Amino acid sequence: MITFAEETLALLLDDKTGTFLPIGKYALEHALVGGVLMDLAFADRIDTDPEQLILIDAAPTGNPMLDRVLKRISDSSETRDTAAWLEIISEEQGESIQEQAIESLIARNPAADAALEQRRLQLAIDANVVTDYTRANGMGGIDDARMAKALEQLAETYEFQSAPDASLYFTDAYLPGEADRMLK
Repeated sequence: MITFAEETLALLLDDKTGTFLPIGKYALEHALVGGVLMDLAFADRIDTDPEQLILIDAAPTGNPMLDRVLKRISDSSETRDTAAWLEIISEEQGESIQEQAIESLIARNPAADAALEQRRLQLAIDANVVTDYTRANGMGGIDDARMAKALEQLAETYEFQSAPDASLYFTDAYLPGEADRMLK
């Protein structure tokens, strides 16, 4: 199964240059580490709340990239929140996570038509990732007006017991600063 880190790299690959879109090393490593933490959460190894990242199960997942991060978390005696773990793991393992994710992607499909895949990837990036909004505001945030409109559209189909509150569905508390999220 493809990991979130691998999926992130696939989406960020520039088909023209064969390099990653210029989102900056800090943002890339944090996105990849965030993906690893998401995979660990989906594998029921960790859980999070605003105050702490909680180790649920230190048993290896069988994926070396995930297991190295899991071991780092399980070896720590300190309680830290998710933002702190993002910083620590990005600093310690960010580059190696990127390298492992690239190697894994290549190993998964060596017979792929690279030119076709690059064209498809660029179409997806152009349509879904590099938008007017992300060019102006960077990666990771949401457009409050668009979110409000989406909630209004949902309310047309579903009857809510109380009005939806966008702050319950998104927080930028775990994102890096605005400058680090800007496309370069």
